[in-house]
Amino acid sequence: MIKLENEEIKVEINELGAELSSVWHKQAKLEYIWTADPKYWGRHASNLFPIVGRLRGDQFQVAGETYYMNQHGFARNSTFTVVESSATKVIFRLGDTPETHRVYPFKFQFDISYELTDDNVLHIAYIVHNTDTAESLFFSVGGHPAFNLPLDGGKFSDYYVSVEPEKFTIAFA
Repeated sequence: MIKLENEEIKVEINELGAELSSVWHKQAKLEYIWTADPKYWGRHASNLFPIVGRLRGDQFQVAGETYYMNQHGFARNSTFTVVESSATKVIFRLGDTPETHRVYPFKFQFDISYELTDDNVLHIAYIVHNTDTAESLFFSVGGHPAFNLPLDGGKFSDYYVSVEPEKFTIAFA
């Protein structure tokens, strides 16, 4: 488990799936990320790559070959390598391997960056590199975060999600 921390916020990210597992507000003593209760959903905040959603028949074709891939791809079940780390920033990396080529025939480098800033914002960035300049890289990428709501006696109607061009914001009342 990798930890990021400043005076007010502590963040925990698991190398398995580079999954955000906890965002803890120290003063308020509040956990913002879903606790992964397996009775409902046993994950916290899955990272989805190289597909988001499900393929028809869980399969696709490239150059006449058929490949089978489960819903949301393989990143969420893969162990990422930490390539950069500090008290407030970490970059995780997943690259293609013979195992990934069995379900996804492309060469890639998939980085996920988490950075906790002084204004208590957690910036998350997905960076996908095509490491084969001779071939196009077909993919989709996304996050599947779950939040621990309602917080501290609130109600669900106190919260909303706002999506703007190039910016995704979660607002807590």
